[in-house]
Amino acid sequence: MSDLEAAKRIEPSLAIIPLDTTFELFRLPSADAGRFVRILESLFSKALQYSIENPSSQSLKDASGAVASEKSSGEGYVSITRTVNEISILVDAQVGDELRRNEEWIKESRGGIVEYEGPYGCLRVRGPMPLHLTGIAANFTKTLQVAGIAVFLISTWDTDWIFVKQDKVAAAGQALEADGWVVT
Repeated sequence: MSDLEAAKRIEPSLAIIPLDTTFELFRLPSADAGRFVRILESLFSKALQYSIENPSSQSLKDASGAVASEKSSGEGYVSITRTVNEISILVDAQVGDELRRNEEWIKESRGGIVEYEGPYGCLRVRGPMPLHLTGIAANFTKTLQVAGIAVFLISTWDTDWIFVKQDKVAAAGQALEADGWVVT
């Protein structure tokens, strides 16, 4: 049994937590980034304000490093990634609703091209994950590939966020559990 196979069964930080939030993914041309500065700044500002006002939504650790309290929510989640070709924006559904209602944003995009995909659900690795382990994302994405479940994955310093179509969340959790992951 590999280190990862053993760890995913006993390491609390590798438990998979299904979140109770719906997410949406937007894509726009990177060339239009300047036109969206106000909206991007607003997204970060709202996410930061939410995290300040709702500290229980963050994973809090006691002096030993153990998770003291935790909320299985993705409220306030914002991920903005820019490449030379695109800007991908992944947000909770409340922010997504606001983006779709922002006609100025839609009209300002070159040719009106703002793509949308969703709704997504999310299974989050509890984290923070031991950084010496290798193959974590490869392991759970292989499991989900075998189950026929498409994945949109985002990794942060502490953890991995596994986004799947909303109607596949339960099946994803079951496939991961059958593969030895602890799903809480």
